Amino acid sequence: MIRSCGNFDPQVQGEVIMAVVDTQDSILQGRRVLDLTDVKGYMCGKVLADLGADVIKVEPPGGDLGRNTSPFFQDDPHPEKSLPWLFCNMNKRGITLDIASPLSKNIVVNLIKSSDFVIESFDPGYLSSIGLGYEEMIKINPKIILTSITPYGQSGPHSNHKTTDLINMARGGLMYMTGDPDRPPVRPGIPQSYLHGGVEGAAASMIAYYHREGTGETQHVDVSIQECVIWTNMDATGYWPLLGTYKRRNNMKNVNPNGVEMRSTWACKDGFVVFAISGGAAVSQRRVAQGMVDWMDSEGMASDFIKSINWATDYDRSSVSQEVVDKVEGNVQEFFFTKTKVELFAEGLKRQLRLGTATNGKDIAESEQLEARKYLIDVYHPYLEKTIRLPGPFLRMSETPIVIHRSAPTIGEHNDEIFINELAIDNSLFQQLKNESII
Repeated sequence: MIRSCGNFDPQVQGEVIMAVVDTQDSILQGRRVLDLTDVKGYMCGKVLADLGADVIKVEPPGGDLGRNTSPFFQDDPHPEKSLPWLFCNMNKRGITLDIASPLSKNIVVNLIKSSDFVIESFDPGYLSSIGLGYEEMIKINPKIILTSITPYGQSGPHSNHKTTDLINMARGGLMYMTGDPDRPPVRPGIPQSYLHGGVEGAAASMIAYYHREGTGETQHVDVSIQECVIWTNMDATGYWPLLGTYKRRNNMKNVNPNGVEMRSTWACKDGFVVFAISGGAAVSQRRVAQGMVDWMDSEGMASDFIKSINWATDYDRSSVSQEVVDKVEGNVQEFFFTKTKVELFAEGLKRQLRLGTATNGKDIAESEQLEARKYLIDVYHPYLEKTIRLPGPFLRMSETPIVIHRSAPTIGEHNDEIFINELAIDNSLFQQLKNESII
């Protein structure tokens, strides 16, 4: 039985963008996911949950280690206050269970029987070692889709290596291209490799589900986080086999074929903006460059040198010198220092200059674009007894909308609901499982 979440009551204190909802129109309504992942696969379960599946997040007794991930709500380290946990596990139900215990075997078997997907991120071979490998699962439920998300996949000489997000980003090649060319590589921003692995795992699970619905054939989906990170490199992976060289770190600058560096990130009064000034044969590029010069000139900040540039012939990317680029960019940078991000963006928009702001968390929270689409939502969390603002649906669909209907589960929040009400476990066994720390 899959419980309807239509009567979820957030007990709102103040305005909360979460009404009483019905998930019956969701794409995966009526489908169940058994989520056995750790941090490597949280996002996979979240995407499937957002699409309407009943995702049961299984944690070890005492709670998942991912609950210790910072930052924490109000900077208070606590397993119920990890903001990454609260985001990645919205829309899921949660139970605690030691799946390796002999006493839990029948429970796990019954959960697999009632599921359409099992997603996991254990070391390759672990599930088989406790009698729950793919071959065993399809005997329990011939329609099950098993998705495994691991650092290097289920095969190969590195498949059992332990990693961290930093190692994943390094081994995926993305770190090598991030940072200054004369300094060591750096990891880009916040930890991302597990998010890539989780999202790709969800997409692959849906492809397997589509295949199963059309053919009746199920399968084991094998996701390598390293390969997911490499996928983000796009054309960079082709440099070595095609050109015998690497795409080098460029400190946020574009490097022309003749080695000239052209800036794409600029400082301004209160932060940074992105803008490319170029010329040559492309009419659109020349128009943007001249438009910027006209704006600067209207405020008396365009030098005679920049006003004299013929953008078609003097600033062609294939022939322009570094000296000319440095003079032009120096003048543009002086102008940008007199403006705020908002001023540059607003006037740039009017002049069609293709200029964007490097937004920070505050900018995102106050974005009129995101507000218009109600992207950020207020979710009431019963343990916190407060509403917290979190990112909402990752996409919008006209006929099968994504609905955020449940906050992330507290430790063992749905143990009674699932073990007793749905699986009909005997009260004496339930108490024994508690006493022996199996749940």
